[in-house]
Amino acid sequence: MSMPYRVDRLELTTGESSRWSSLQPDDLTGATQITNAVFSADGEAYAYTYGRYFQDLYLVEGLRP
Repeated sequence: MSMPYRVDRLELTTGESSRWSSLQPDDLTGATQITNAVFSADGEAYAYTYGRYFQDLYLVEGLRP
Protein backbone atom coordinates (compact mmCIF):
# COMPACT_ATOMS: atom_id res chain seq x y z
CA MET A 1 0.00 0.00 0.00
CA SER A 2 1.50 3.25 -1.05
CA MET A 3 1.44 6.53 0.84
CA PRO A 4 -0.61 8.35 1.74
CA TYR A 5 -2.70 5.35 2.75
CA ARG A 6 -6.33 6.15 2.03
CA VAL A 7 -8.85 5.00 4.62
CA ASP A 8 -12.50 4.78 3.58
CA ARG A 9 -15.54 4.40 5.81
CA LEU A 10 -18.27 1.99 4.71
CA GLU A 11 -21.84 2.57 5.82
CA LEU A 12 -23.14 -0.97 6.20
CA THR A 13 -26.84 -0.11 5.94
CA THR A 14 -26.53 1.74 2.62
CA GLY A 15 -23.29 0.30 1.20
CA GLU A 16 -22.03 3.85 0.66
CA SER A 17 -18.29 4.38 0.91
CA SER A 18 -16.72 7.72 1.81
CA ARG A 19 -13.20 8.91 2.53
CA TRP A 20 -12.46 8.92 6.27
CA SER A 21 -8.76 9.81 6.50
CA SER A 22 -5.29 9.46 5.00
CA LEU A 23 -2.40 7.96 6.94
CA GLN A 24 1.30 8.58 6.49
CA PRO A 25 4.34 9.06 8.74
CA ASP A 26 5.36 12.61 9.61
CA ASP A 27 8.79 12.04 8.07
CA LEU A 28 8.57 10.38 4.65
CA THR A 29 12.35 9.95 4.31
CA GLY A 30 12.91 6.37 3.21
CA ALA A 31 9.31 5.39 3.92
CA THR A 32 7.99 2.97 1.33
CA GLN A 33 4.60 1.59 2.25
CA ILE A 34 2.13 1.05 5.04
CA THR A 35 1.84 -2.66 5.72
CA ASN A 36 -0.76 -2.90 8.50
CA ALA A 37 -3.40 -0.55 9.82
CA VAL A 38 -5.80 -1.29 12.68
CA PHE A 39 -8.56 0.88 14.11
CA SER A 40 -10.56 0.95 17.33
CA ALA A 41 -14.28 0.21 17.06
CA ASP A 42 -15.18 3.88 17.57
CA GLY A 43 -12.54 5.10 15.09
CA GLU A 44 -10.89 7.34 17.69
CA ALA A 45 -7.59 5.43 17.78
CA TYR A 46 -5.47 3.72 15.16
CA ALA A 47 -2.03 2.26 14.67
CA TYR A 48 -0.03 1.33 11.60
CA THR A 49 3.39 0.06 10.60
CA TYR A 50 5.45 1.09 7.62
CA GLY A 51 8.67 0.11 5.92
CA ARG A 52 11.61 2.45 5.90
CA TYR A 53 14.77 1.92 3.86
CA PHE A 54 17.97 3.91 4.02
CA GLN A 55 20.99 3.54 1.76
CA ASP A 56 24.38 5.21 1.60
CA LEU A 57 26.18 6.17 -1.56
CA TYR A 58 29.94 6.75 -1.41
CA LEU A 59 32.06 8.48 -4.03
CA VAL A 60 35.70 7.45 -4.06
CA GLU A 61 38.13 9.54 -6.08
CA GLY A 62 41.82 9.31 -6.81
CA LEU A 63 42.20 5.52 -6.95
CA ARG A 64 45.10 4.20 -8.97
CA PRO A 65 44.65 1.17 -11.25
